[in-house]
Amino acid sequence: MNETATARDTAAATGMTVLVVDDSEVVRKSLLAHLRDVPAVARVGEAQDPASAREALRRLAPHVVILDLHLPGGSGFDVLREIRGGPASPLVIVFTNHAEPAYRKRCLEDGADYFFDKARDLPRVIEVLRERAASA
Repeated sequence: MNETATARDTAAATGMTVLVVDDSEVVRKSLLAHLRDVPAVARVGEAQDPASAREALRRLAPHVVILDLHLPGGSGFDVLREIRGGPASPLVIVFTNHAEPAYRKRCLEDGADYFFDKARDLPRVIEVLRERAASA
């Protein structure tokens, strides 16, 4: 593996680390329960706001970030811009209750890899993680 491999490239070789950033503890716990069923997920971190997300990004160097848009003390847009402006390149899945087309467009323009609606797309989030693990 060359020195410039990204987190996306090394996920399967080491087991994926996933960071869940959501202000709702209920949503975080639900996602963590579902992530336990994905064999390639080796470690999961949680954050509830932009400050704790920044700290977890530094500490965990996740392969995947599952990111809500509306967070106390900032927004998921802020976190997304920081991720894409930094040295790491995790896969970013925006998972939000605010799945309007304007939000989708902005997130994808800002560098999100996927944009899913919390009301209906949890199975797709898990599918992306399984596919990612299988292809790496």
